[in-house]
Amino acid sequence: MEWNRKIFEIAWRLSILALPWQTRFFWDAQIVGWPWEQGRVSIYLSWIPMLVAILFGFFQAKKDLPLKFRQNLFWLIAALAACSVLALPSPNAAAVQWWVQIMLLIVFFITLLRLEVSIKKFAFWFAISLIPHALLAVWQYVSQSVVGSSWLGMSSQNPATPGVSVVQTATGRFLRAYGGFPHPNILGGWMAVGLLTIVFLSLTRVGERSQAYAWGIEGLFTLALFFSFSRSAWMAAAIGILVFGALSFMRNRESRNKNLILSLFIPIAIFSVFAFINRDLVLTRADQASRLEQKSIVTRVQGLKDGLDVFKSKWLFGTGPNTELPVLVRLENIQTSSAPLEPPHMVWLMILVNFGIAGTIAILGFFIFLFLKLIKRWQSLDPTNRVLIPTLTVCYLILGSLDHYPWSFWSGQVLTLYVIILLYEVE
Repeated sequence: MEWNRKIFEIAWRLSILALPWQTRFFWDAQIVGWPWEQGRVSIYLSWIPMLVAILFGFFQAKKDLPLKFRQNLFWLIAALAACSVLALPSPNAAAVQWWVQIMLLIVFFITLLRLEVSIKKFAFWFAISLIPHALLAVWQYVSQSVVGSSWLGMSSQNPATPGVSVVQTATGRFLRAYGGFPHPNILGGWMAVGLLTIVFLSLTRVGERSQAYAWGIEGLFTLALFFSFSRSAWMAAAIGILVFGALSFMRNRESRNKNLILSLFIPIAIFSVFAFINRDLVLTRADQASRLEQKSIVTRVQGLKDGLDVFKSKWLFGTGPNTELPVLVRLENIQTSSAPLEPPHMVWLMILVNFGIAGTIAILGFFIFLFLKLIKRWQSLDPTNRVLIPTLTVCYLILGSLDHYPWSFWSGQVLTLYVIILLYEVE
């Protein structure tokens, strides 16, 4: 193997390992007196191995992507770019930052496609990248603290501090695990996708030792998912496992083996045991009358209403990516706020708000193209992969319907890239 191919093979693996971490240099931004994450100009450390992989991948012998795929991707980017220009976003730093991040991820995705990186290799390294975050999450919940580290991109979190994500009961405030992510909901989303990925790998990798390792990682990811106390991630993982199990059992009788049953039983059993042990916390998360849960619901509902108001004012070309909050401030003449303003907690509404009807049609058209392409090759797919596709799709649809981070934050955009690669590259 020539030396530049070796560098590419190392670089893309390092990229996968580094992408979940949030280490970065950034220039702060505020809106109505509160920190504004989307407005921060950021340079992430994980970009270095990505750029190395892209650079050395460029000099490799590559397969040509289908002409229709290239054409449709070009027109999608061109349409969204035109919407961004016509929207005249202000301030434009947030829109530029979004575009830099998205284009990096797209080029990285195309590089992996053209270099024919194996889906199983990709899924394996994706699962490995989450192990440190899962271990951190368990430790954070047990110790009830998040130790800050600029090298790891982590902020200190103490459950006694207002604004920190907690579950509050009559006995006190309990810290929700963050892992190495900016918020417990993001940790939960990653762990939900990671759990479904490792269930998939446990049925495709051969060897008793590999299977035992996969089951151990399943248990670890389930614990981290539970300690995130993210209801959207719990729901996404639960329905994903249900879909995976149902489709696997319906496929044929030979799939009803002990490996499949155990792979599905482990996360269900572990989650159920810890839910029973921590039933006061679980019931609090389910109790819409509790103070913090009521506050969360009010905030989410208000965010959706604000998003619709902004969309109505910018319905054709949108606000520009990640600039919906400045538009809201100008639209409603907001001078001060008792809490940070939040984007609408729904990816699909965010797309409408950011790119308007014109951009949404372009995005919808591109994914219809991908869907039709998938249908054409459906019968040629490996049976296990035919189970993975609807499983991850349902999981992502739930996450995207209940939060905005898969669209608006770097950590969520990376997760979206992972899901797209896992769905697109299956054979």
